[in-house]
Amino acid sequence: ELGYTVGLCYCSLTGFSSAKSAGTIQLVALGVHLHRRGLKLWDFGMGMEYKHSLGAKDTDRMEFVARLHATRGDPPSDIAAPPAP
Repeated sequence: ELGYTVGLCYCSLTGFSSAKSAGTIQLVALGVHLHRRGLKLWDFGMGMEYKHSLGAKDTDRMEFVARLHATRGDPPSDIAAPPAP
């Protein structure tokens, strides 16, 4: 996964996997991680069927911009994974 944060919004740029269904597992794990880190908005990129099957919803551009503006001023979250025990 490659992405960046703006305030409390995470923007996915790309993810890659050569194994079948590994991308789905990666996205679910990332969603859990972002939620635990307190992010409020996840820009999942363009709508695709497999994303919709995971609960992603297409958002009108103006609604997305309003939501982004509402979260971009929030203090950024440390989205790095905590160190292993």
